[in-house]
Amino acid sequence: MIANILKVTRMISSCTLLATCIMLVSDCQAITKQMKKTSVISFKILLENPQIDIPKKDLKINLINEALYTVALQSAQNKLVFTAAGFFTIDYTMLYNMVATIIAYIVIIIQLTNTPSQ
Repeated sequence: MIANILKVTRMISSCTLLATCIMLVSDCQAITKQMKKTSVISFKILLENPQIDIPKKDLKINLINEALYTVALQSAQNKLVFTAAGFFTIDYTMLYNMVATIIAYIVIIIQLTNTPSQ
C-alpha cells in the first residue's frame, strides 16, 4: 500500500517538474520572440516619424527619437538568449533533448528489468 503511494507521489512530482520545464521554456521562447519584434517595431516607428533638427523647438521629440533609435539598435545587435547559468540555452531544442534523454533512459531501464535470468 505504501509502495503504491510512493509510486504515485513520484509520478505526480515528475509530471509537475516536466510541466514546469515546459512552461519555463515556452515563456523564454515567447520573450525572445517579442524581443525580436521590438527591433522591427522601433525601426518602423522611426521611419514613420520625421526627424526634426530644430533642437530648441522640439527637444522632446528629438530625445524620444534618440532613445527609440538606441533601443532599436541595441535590440537588433544584442540577441536575447536565456541560459541556465551559461551552461546551455533554454529553448525548445533543450526541451526536446531532455525528453529524448528521458525516453532513452526509460527504454534502457525497461530492457534491463525484463531480461530473463539464467
